[in-house]
Amino acid sequence: MANAAIIVITGAPGSGKTTVAQHLAQRFNLSLHIPTDELRSWVVSGRVEPIPVLTPPAIEQLRLAREVVSTMAGLYQKHGYSVIVDDVLVSADLQAMFTQADQSALHKILLCPTFERVIERNYERYRQFDRQKWQPVIASLYQDLCRQNTPDQGWIVLDTSNLNVTQTVDAILDTIRSDER
Repeated sequence: MANAAIIVITGAPGSGKTTVAQHLAQRFNLSLHIPTDELRSWVVSGRVEPIPVLTPPAIEQLRLAREVVSTMAGLYQKHGYSVIVDDVLVSADLQAMFTQADQSALHKILLCPTFERVIERNYERYRQFDRQKWQPVIASLYQDLCRQNTPDQGWIVLDTSNLNVTQTVDAILDTIRSDER
């Protein structure tokens, strides 16, 4: 990739966004990984989680975090850094975030392992994972992401069910490079 890019990685909780984004960032000479959830964690008092219920205060905190992500990504990209953002986003969210970005340098990736694999990964990450509570929430997010983030909307959709992190990063880079030709 000749020019600095903004690469947005999304997927349901447990799809591997943060891990893949971190490894992808390591493949560039200059890069920045921005995990939106970490920005949200900077709220010390009054933080509201966006799941299981997306309330108005949670929507506002997400909007603010995404505004910071957009500004930070644009600033670093302008100075030659490739920026990898991970967040749970649908196309409408993304359009609002990167209106000022060079659209030819914006790459949208949906990590889409099978739903069963997503649930399995959540259980592996959180031994106290309450399937009864979280599975319906994750199922709804998974369905929304798969329905709204489609190739005709400019998304690169990757079934990563049987890919390890290195294979996933390779697939992302191969797809982006072939799109640039």
